[in-house]
Amino acid sequence: MKNFSLPIKILLFIALVGVSWYVWLPPLHLQSTQFWIYLFALAAIGALLFVGGTRVVEKTVHYMGFERTIKSRVPSKRLFQVLLVIGMGVALVVVLGFVSSTQILHAGKYAHILDKENEEFTEKVQQLPPDRLPTVDRDTAIRLGNRKMGEVVELVSQFTVSDQYTQINYQDDPVRVSPLRYASLVKWLMNTGEGIPYYMRVNMIDGKTDLVKSEKPLRYSKSEHFNRHITRHLRLQYPLKLFYNSNFEVDEKGVPYWITPVYRMSVGLFGGPDVKEVIVTNAQDGSSKLYKVEDAPTWIDCVYEAPLILNQINWNGKYQRGFINSIIGQKGVLRATDGYNYLALKDDVFLYTGITSVSADDSNIGFVLVNMRTKECVFYSVASAEEFSAMGSAEGAVQEKQYKATFPLLINMGDRPTYFLSLKDEAGLIKMYAFIDAENYQHVVTSSNVAEAYKTYASQQNVQLDPGSAGKSKPVAGKLADIQSVVIEGNSVFYMLLEGDDTVYMAQATISEQLAFIHPGDEVTLKVAGDGQALRVTSLERGLIPEDETVEKTDKKVDKKTEDDKSKAVKVA
Repeated sequence: MKNFSLPIKILLFIALVGVSWYVWLPPLHLQSTQFWIYLFALAAIGALLFVGGTRVVEKTVHYMGFERTIKSRVPSKRLFQVLLVIGMGVALVVVLGFVSSTQILHAGKYAHILDKENEEFTEKVQQLPPDRLPTVDRDTAIRLGNRKMGEVVELVSQFTVSDQYTQINYQDDPVRVSPLRYASLVKWLMNTGEGIPYYMRVNMIDGKTDLVKSEKPLRYSKSEHFNRHITRHLRLQYPLKLFYNSNFEVDEKGVPYWITPVYRMSVGLFGGPDVKEVIVTNAQDGSSKLYKVEDAPTWIDCVYEAPLILNQINWNGKYQRGFINSIIGQKGVLRATDGYNYLALKDDVFLYTGITSVSADDSNIGFVLVNMRTKECVFYSVASAEEFSAMGSAEGAVQEKQYKATFPLLINMGDRPTYFLSLKDEAGLIKMYAFIDAENYQHVVTSSNVAEAYKTYASQQNVQLDPGSAGKSKPVAGKLADIQSVVIEGNSVFYMLLEGDDTVYMAQATISEQLAFIHPGDEVTLKVAGDGQALRVTSLERGLIPEDETVEKTDKKVDKKTEDDKSKAVKVA
């Protein structure tokens, strides 16, 4: 490098910095490990350019009576010293950054990056009719999209469908959307001037697949190159922001956008990543706008990414009682199950996953729903079989067909938590559907028709099919007149009668540990669901509820109604 003048070296270095940043695109942010690696590489190259190159070292060796002098080039001492100082400085910052972010020092902070709220299952998850249940998973959506693409000969030679298939709510329907991409570099050269004219949309309920022509072509995507590649386009607009991946979505008018979460580390220098902002980029003209998460447009469905949410759920379950407890004792330590799915509720998409103990006992103590736009996380205490046990039970019900179950959705069937899943053949085609009792996973109903399986399951479980009645758990209190337990398909079920009440109350043994210890004459408070003379118990407490709460009167001999035809709630002593 000594042969170049100082101005030329400076120009070479500036050019190298610009080209390397344009290619690699590291964020210029102290909380990015990419930034520190990039900084170290630039400092090392700068030392080579400006400090000096190498020096010649002669070494004499003796071999079999002969003497020979060997010349070699080694880094100059000055260069070595500079590189050593740079390397030690960067390494020190990185090591201190990771130490300052460790979970052993900040377990409490990790536990509260995401906080759960407790709610009743039936209050949030409303019952859906069979014609509103999503039956198409991501793999099936990809298959349907590829088949639709193959029908359009003039496009299939130039474009393919991206395998992204983001799940969103579009005009009150759960759908998956994915942009087209150029089939090759040559096809990009041929078509980049016109852009990408279509995107794919698959309805998750009925599988209807549409190749949607955008009002204006998509000019910014992950299959573009140079400044129109979406990541490079965003990095040039926001060089200081931390972002990793962009999700494809469309608004209610069908306009395509890229939704890019912006991260900040909430623990130390490198720990506890969380989304604080979101960039919304029009895929047609490249215009972008930065929002705080709480101010983001409500049509956006996926601000947070599933792997990040699952990590935060696990931190919350693992470190509630500190780091030492998470390793030794593990009292109250919980984790998410090994799978997840998405559930469309109203105008938002929620991530669903079960919550189980770290002992991996094939059962869930409940599940969480996390709003993928706001990160609102709600925990529902519902004792149930772990999802993979339910999947195995459904596969066992049709074992002669050797179908494979998809990861289930947890739905509300007459205030009863129920797993719903599809069964596929070896070719990946959906052949059957299954409803599985989440509390008693041995109870499975399968059919090639969703509506038929839905009706059969509902009749066998004695659940109310009217969606308007879901979410109305009723409190009942009184003195226990009789209690009997029976074993049904390997599970204990308790049948109870209250004094002055001819209704039969049915309770799974999993709803309360107190069930095995109550006797006739004990006072109990129940929450029940359903209609008719046999009601399902969703929770049980010994003793009457406090006086400032009201319960439904159990003495059915008195039947007074208000003018609006609703039963008055009275206290039972």
